[in-house]
Amino acid sequence: MLLEAGEGFAMISGTSMAAPHIAGIAALMKQKNPHWSPSAIKSALMTTSTTIDRAERPLQAQQYSGSETMSLVPATPFDYGSGHVNPRAALDPGLIFDADYLGFLCTTPGVDAHEISNYTNSPCNYTLGHPSNLNTPSIAISHLVGTQTVTRTVTNVAEEETYVITARMHRQ
Repeated sequence: MLLEAGEGFAMISGTSMAAPHIAGIAALMKQKNPHWSPSAIKSALMTTSTTIDRAERPLQAQQYSGSETMSLVPATPFDYGSGHVNPRAALDPGLIFDADYLGFLCTTPGVDAHEISNYTNSPCNYTLGHPSNLNTPSIAISHLVGTQTVTRTVTNVAEEETYVITARMHRQ
């Protein structure tokens, strides 16, 4: 099979195969937690994923050399995103980040507020302050110069528990 330039990624990555599995897991999560938003379900999936495979080894990524020889190398978050999904853990994540996508759209420069209102039937009368304040488990800031403060809010969906917060910075 011949591939057009740039199409090889879709053929060799796991994204196409993962989508129906993730959708099925999300449906089961919605059945158990009918009041959870799609964003809360996504948060539970992201925050309970792991970067360790079933053999208890770090996830690996495929790397191709100039001679088209493939080798496995330690994966980074740019390879695996949140990691390998853990459906059982996602059913009881402890904390969730519930994102406000309408607020994100209303905050994003260049997005027409009237268009948002037409598509969502909701007014665009508030913002998140900055698009990086979209309440998701991950944080991305484009073209960071200096420092920037971002805000995240978590909701406890478990019994009384104690949590410790950590952060990891990755540069691309």
